[in-house]
Amino acid sequence: MCGATKIRTIVIEQPETGTWLSRAAALSAIALARRDPQFYIVDGDLRLLSATPSLADAAHPSLPPDVRDAARMLLGRRRVPGVALVTPLHDNAILRLVPAVGPKSMYVIFVTEARNPIALAAKRYGFTTREIEMLELLLRGKSSGDIAATLSISHLTVLQHVKNVGQKMGVSKRKEIVATLLGVR
Repeated sequence: MCGATKIRTIVIEQPETGTWLSRAAALSAIALARRDPQFYIVDGDLRLLSATPSLADAAHPSLPPDVRDAARMLLGRRRVPGVALVTPLHDNAILRLVPAVGPKSMYVIFVTEARNPIALAAKRYGFTTREIEMLELLLRGKSSGDIAATLSISHLTVLQHVKNVGQKMGVSKRKEIVATLLGVR
């Protein structure tokens, strides 16, 4: 996968088999098994260690600027150790940053094409048109006041829509609604 590039890997010994295995190679195998269309494996400083074969650029082994910036932003957030962080990358992709367990700080960055999570959820949970409009604004990070102003409804009506959506999805909080829509719950 790395070929003649200068992409570094961390090598660890598997005592039970007596063999040596590149940790980046092991993470790559896991990511490929998940069938995520694009992934990058980076160290704690976001230096590229490995990537999906179609993304590996032998001449310039580094993260694309939009992926690097989104990952840096996520790493700057307060986080729970071992828990994935998710952010929209652009209109049609979601970036998921997953910490890898080990002696050195490593992360797997999955870039998944969005499959219009609201449309999929609307079909699954039977959302009304107004609930779909509210969810689109909620996913953009809009407050209840902003949603009320945009949809020309009262703040209490927005809260009722959030409650109804949560009940249909089996969750009770906004964060849980968003996490469920983005597939991280």
